[in-house]
Amino acid sequence: MADGITEEQFEFLVQRAGLTLTPEQKQEIMGTYHYVAAMVARNARPRTRMAEPAHLFIPGEGVVA
Repeated sequence: MADGITEEQFEFLVQRAGLTLTPEQKQEIMGTYHYVAAMVARNARPRTRMAEPAHLFIPGEGVVA
């Protein structure tokens, strides 16, 4: 079992995604689950419009806006 996910939960996610994996592939991916969970936790927070870099573009010299 990887940190934070059971084999049954992982199997559910694999089936839901429509993946066909070998047992070796499942073990390798399941072993990295904690990295994915940490990344999701860092990014799964409310953000305002201004968090989008495209909204902060200021044309420089020679750029026609």
